[in-house]
Amino acid sequence: MYACADMLRCTRTTLDIADELLRRAKRRAADDRVPLRAVVEAALRSYLSGRRRSAGYRLRWRTEKGRLLAGAWTWTIATSCST
Repeated sequence: MYACADMLRCTRTTLDIADELLRRAKRRAADDRVPLRAVVEAALRSYLSGRRRSAGYRLRWRTEKGRLLAGAWTWTIATSCST
């Protein structure tokens, strides 16, 4: 039987965790000398408090058929040859 002084804060839950991930979490807990529960709770808190990662800026290259308009700049790459 499992007893806890504050039943609102202590709950048992079963999770399916990949073997390698669980091994890494156990290793981290042992290295830090903390219970596995502390590692899992810290990871959950970090995940839940963090902002969702944005995909970042993505340049969308668009080509148009037509001619170069007057006043538009054209860029050329010049290479210098030294003799």
